Amino acid sequence: DLLLALSELVHRAEERGKPFDHVVVEATGVADPAEARDRLVAARDDGNELFAYMELHTLVTVVDGAALPTLLRAAGPLLEHTALVDGTSDSGAPPPSAASAVLSVLVAQVECADVIVLNKRDLLRGPAGPG
Repeated sequence: DLLLALSELVHRAEERGKPFDHVVVEATGVADPAEARDRLVAARDDGNELFAYMELHTLVTVVDGAALPTLLRAAGPLLEHTALVDGTSDSGAPPPSAASAVLSVLVAQVECADVIVLNKRDLLRGPAGPG
């Protein structure tokens, strides 16, 4: 559990007399950052003692710059499916599940982010690429 792990880190730092300046939590590429943020905010609002030592400052999303153009090109056809909104396509059939799931996660992560880091810039062509 994230809260327990963070509490353990804070207590160990306090015991050694060297508190952390910052703690960075890296989630998997398919994690829902809004869920993690909401859990931390709820714990803070409930008076969790952890927040006497720390605060949730910034949510950063790292976007794969090399894969982004392909994902965005796929967005047009995928957005024609209402499944991204209500779980079914216009025909009542489920949309292409893998592509829509990836796009849905990407959109959620970008929308929730305070900062977006575009990596693999060296693999991009055009104005965003090296140069």
